[in-house]
Amino acid sequence: MSLEAWWERLGDVSSAKLTPMVITPRRLLLPVTLMCALTLSGCSSNGPAAPAAPQVSASEETSVSSAPAASPTPATTPTPTASPTGDSPEPAVSPSTSAQEEPAVALDQTFTSPDGYLSFRYPTGWTVSVPEGSVEERISRWTLRDAEGEQVLSLSVRPDEDPYKVSPPLTPVVMPQGSIPGVTDMLGNHAQAAVASTPGQSRGGDAGVLYGMTSATGADPVFGDLRWGDGYLISFSGYLRLGPNDVVDMTAGAEQFAASPRFRHQILPIIQSFTAMSPGTDYLPGQDSTTGAGSPTVAPERGAGATCVGARYSYLNLQGVTCQEAQEILQLVSDTGEPIGARGRRTADYHCFWSSIGEVEEGYADVICKPRNGDGLVASESLFDAYFLNPKTTYNG
Repeated sequence: MSLEAWWERLGDVSSAKLTPMVITPRRLLLPVTLMCALTLSGCSSNGPAAPAAPQVSASEETSVSSAPAASPTPATTPTPTASPTGDSPEPAVSPSTSAQEEPAVALDQTFTSPDGYLSFRYPTGWTVSVPEGSVEERISRWTLRDAEGEQVLSLSVRPDEDPYKVSPPLTPVVMPQGSIPGVTDMLGNHAQAAVASTPGQSRGGDAGVLYGMTSATGADPVFGDLRWGDGYLISFSGYLRLGPNDVVDMTAGAEQFAASPRFRHQILPIIQSFTAMSPGTDYLPGQDSTTGAGSPTVAPERGAGATCVGARYSYLNLQGVTCQEAQEILQLVSDTGEPIGARGRRTADYHCFWSSIGEVEEGYADVICKPRNGDGLVASESLFDAYFLNPKTTYNG
């Protein structure tokens, strides 16, 4: 009898007028003795083992059911063991390789720039070419297309000067995808492969997914451009259109693309195969490989009191560091620094302090960064000062 039926029967019984019945030991012993005789197991001479629920006659069932019965113990009859035969069940099938993650595409071709400094690997059937109409002095560009002719990545080198600069894209979400061993930034850190979402340039405009090489994941990001050599920017990136930015979910689109087989098994391995050798100070984009590819890079000049502009801050009073180094130091402290007080963060080498509104109104920089010595003491002089860019001057030039 099921538990539900038992409760239902109990309700019917409890509402009826019953004559109390005394259950004597002899009355219970009879079914137990009968059970032992039938099963020939589970009982000993010292007394009965825990029996199954006793069977009662129809006239007795109503009275007995008014008292809860103990849970029965299953009989200990041996389970027959079948010897292996041709009719035995098949063993469990292990997962097929198709259900597992697909391997990365084979990168069996190599592109090397004419000057010998830049290279990456890509699959058979894909092509690298110079875009039509893109030949410009001091700029080099190449595009990588897949076997269907779709553009996947673009590689470019251009001067880090005002006539060649472009407005950095807004990237509210940046998702690092691992390092690029063959490329280092000005501080010697490996460049990062990343996927980012961007809303475009106007409300209702096209949102998209940016992917490629970057060093920007923190305080002052410029996605896709990496300072390289003596005064150049290098970019190795691609773009995927999502749709109107007031309709699509940009974050979900970027996450979906980053997890797709197209990116993980085809595009990401190409990005991570990219190498950029350090050029000499006389480097010019497009020169051939006979001009000394791989010659040591001369450190850029460190300005005393120099000024430069990043994507989010202007940097003043640079002392012994370049503009790129100042941006990367602020990024490093913002990302990994230990909180000190309400508005400070520090690493083993640097201590940065974010000023309050009142301090800014008194003329202090928005962020003041100072070096720390081997004993952890903070220098009295700033390494650089950083000021938030004024949105009005940013949009009005």
